Amino acid sequence: AKLRGPNVTVGRHSVIGSNAVVTKSIPPYSVAVGVPATVIKRYNPDTRSWERVSPNPVYVKDTIMQANAIVFESAF
Repeated sequence: AKLRGPNVTVGRHSVIGSNAVVTKSIPPYSVAVGVPATVIKRYNPDTRSWERVSPNPVYVKDTIMQANAIVFESAF
């Protein structure tokens, strides 16, 4: 992953996909993939489960990133 820009941070316990480019800060307990990095899941402490941020699948041009997104999605 590459961090781009001033004051860009990755929150605690967040997972960033390989080759992702982080252009905005990622909140804690999140999974982000893609170029630019997009949060696809967040942990909900009330339900103690991982929830999708968007119902739409994340479009990633690079096939390696697609494979990583599938791995992350099935892991959580």
